[in-house]
Amino acid sequence: MESSETPKTRYHAARPVSPFVIRALAIGHLAFAALLFGSAFLNNTFEGSDLDKNLAASIGKIDSPQARSMQKTLERTIQVKDGLRKHLASRLPSSVWVTSLNQTVDVALALLLAGAGVCLLQRQPLARPLSLAFAGVCLTQKLLMMGYLSLAEVPAATKYFEPLLRMYPKEADLFQGILGPIASGPAYQLVFAIYPLVVLALMWQPGMATALATTAEPEPVRPPREVDVATRIVPPLSSTVAKKVSADQVASAIDPLEAMLNKKAF
Repeated sequence: MESSETPKTRYHAARPVSPFVIRALAIGHLAFAALLFGSAFLNNTFEGSDLDKNLAASIGKIDSPQARSMQKTLERTIQVKDGLRKHLASRLPSSVWVTSLNQTVDVALALLLAGAGVCLLQRQPLARPLSLAFAGVCLTQKLLMMGYLSLAEVPAATKYFEPLLRMYPKEADLFQGILGPIASGPAYQLVFAIYPLVVLALMWQPGMATALATTAEPEPVRPPREVDVATRIVPPLSSTVAKKVSADQVASAIDPLEAMLNKKAF
């Protein structure tokens, strides 16, 4: 029983993945690569205070009570963010280069994933190692960043806002608006780790390697030999005709008169 079930199990395990799954995975690769590019660009833009300063300068040109109130809020936000940046640089010097390194890795992963997506669309076997490399590097990066943010950056930022919340309780909403994205950083890393897990699960299937395997080149058409042509043109005698011919030959050998009658009959 074991010997009869083993080939079936291997056959089902090596069954190629559906082309629809491969196309959907290729589209997912390209979409996630665009998401990594966008997140790296937005983080680099919003971390600096130049955007807030430009926005505050633009609003300051409007002469209205609402515009002046908004300008004061933006100026206070710039002041708090600059203080937080200096606090992290003094208490947590690694925050200066960890953020830049994380963005660089995101850009590299986006390029790697885009290449894997193009290879998936073309059904090239290179798509599998590229996808596995992306999944391994991305999961490692997200886990390290989640640990760093949970154990280092979020506690340091929370300590910075604790005295501010006691001294300026009316600005609690402003402080929570700045601290909120920092405190949610580990959760964001966990969400971004879902897609690499899906890629890793799909690419480890034996059917994915079978689906992306290169097809062998067709063998050249061999011209038919003379024996084959003769065999196709002259069909073999049926068993009934062969028996009749052999019986007539035996009768001819026994009786000459019977042989003459057979010749006249033919």
